[in-house]
Amino acid sequence: MQGAFPHLFKAREGSRCAQIAARLRDQHVVLQGSVRFDWDEKSKHVIRLQHQVDMMSMLLEMLGNLEDVVLVFNGAHITPECVVRDDLGSVVFSCSTVLSTLIQTK
Repeated sequence: MQGAFPHLFKAREGSRCAQIAARLRDQHVVLQGSVRFDWDEKSKHVIRLQHQVDMMSMLLEMLGNLEDVVLVFNGAHITPECVVRDDLGSVVFSCSTVLSTLIQTK
């Protein structure tokens, strides 16, 4: 959680973000999602991988209100769709970037 939501864990003690971090810390998280593989018959390779993950419902259930969920994602290194970003907002990891890299190296 600290890697995905560093702003929560660096928050000033007693702040709303620190309170949210305390509620999320050491929680077991189960996400619902799906992955779709597109197969190319000609090349016999997977050519596209699309994923969908629902982080919003899980966080809304854990935190109880949309305002806190918004605070979780403001400054986060991960989007509600589970795309990981660096400090500058560039995509670091997503299923589609990994697959694109694999396809380009073949």
